[in-house]
Amino acid sequence: MAHGDGRGQQGARIIGGEGFSITPERLYGELERVLTQLGVEIRIDPIDEELNSKGGLCTVNGKALLIVDRRLDVNEKNNLMIQSVRAFDIEGIYIRPYIREAIEGGSTPL
Repeated sequence: MAHGDGRGQQGARIIGGEGFSITPERLYGELERVLTQLGVEIRIDPIDEELNSKGGLCTVNGKALLIVDRRLDVNEKNNLMIQSVRAFDIEGIYIRPYIREAIEGGSTPL
């Protein structure tokens, strides 16, 4: 965390259920953990601007792969990761309630 005050590099907090707050950087780590549990490989690479894409979920040789444009800010990365998690059945895995709320809430928290 960049500022030492728990707010992360952009000074923003995401408020979860029951007044719990989480920084975008912490949400990123939690979403990364969930995707890894789901067997998704995550690649953070620059995407050619001519492609006009932020990245996305795909299947390569039968394995799920999430490609994320390195130039995205943490909030955009989180939104892309939330959309990707929504493509899977997550009922059988433990996800912290405030993270599950962000995933299942129908809208992204950022």
